[in-house]
Amino acid sequence: MKLLKKTFLIILILLIVIFIAVLGYIQTTKPKYEGEEDIANISRPTTVYFDEYGVPHIYAETQKDAMTTLGYVHAQDRLWQMELMRRIAPGRLSEIFGNPVLKTDKFLRELVSMKTRRKPLLILIRILKPIFWQPHI
Repeated sequence: MKLLKKTFLIILILLIVIFIAVLGYIQTTKPKYEGEEDIANISRPTTVYFDEYGVPHIYAETQKDAMTTLGYVHAQDRLWQMELMRRIAPGRLSEIFGNPVLKTDKFLRELVSMKTRRKPLLILIRILKPIFWQPHI
């Protein structure tokens, strides 16, 4: 009975640690639309305002500060997009969004599986084609 309790406690602690790690990972990859950030290479205060459509409006005193801020804003949005694209290809969206996208993940994994099954056949055709196919002159 003591062994069962210890095992249950260890599993519970592991699940809590995994949950906290996943939550922290998701929080660090999401774009930040509010608050203040210290960005390197900015010489004067710069303001970014996001309208109701999520379009950034950058107000800066110098063009260099505006361009640096634009790069930062663009990069934080692209990071989230690249993370999603990285998970779409191998069919791992359900790791973030859960059961609603499980069918999509299964479909994408099947597509990848079909592609990898077809690859050896294409290599074989490429090797055998020069041997058996002779152009007519």
